[in-house]
Amino acid sequence: MDFIWDIVRAWVEKNPVNEKRIEKNVVAKTILSHPKKAAIDFTIRRDANPVSRQTGLVRYQENPTAFWGPGSRAAVK
Repeated sequence: MDFIWDIVRAWVEKNPVNEKRIEKNVVAKTILSHPKKAAIDFTIRRDANPVSRQTGLVRYQENPTAFWGPGSRAAVK
């Protein structure tokens, strides 16, 4: 859990929170006041981008025609 809180602290350092939004006796202020134990780097790694995304493939395929998909439920006449 210490590492997770270090990530949160690093994120707050990168994206500061307005001090007015944090009350005095709140747990968040206590957690953010502790020093970080690990070095956190938010830069995007080149090898983390899959080939499918680099070539422009989509994750979820688009519908082939308009109003494609499950239709209305069958009715009994």
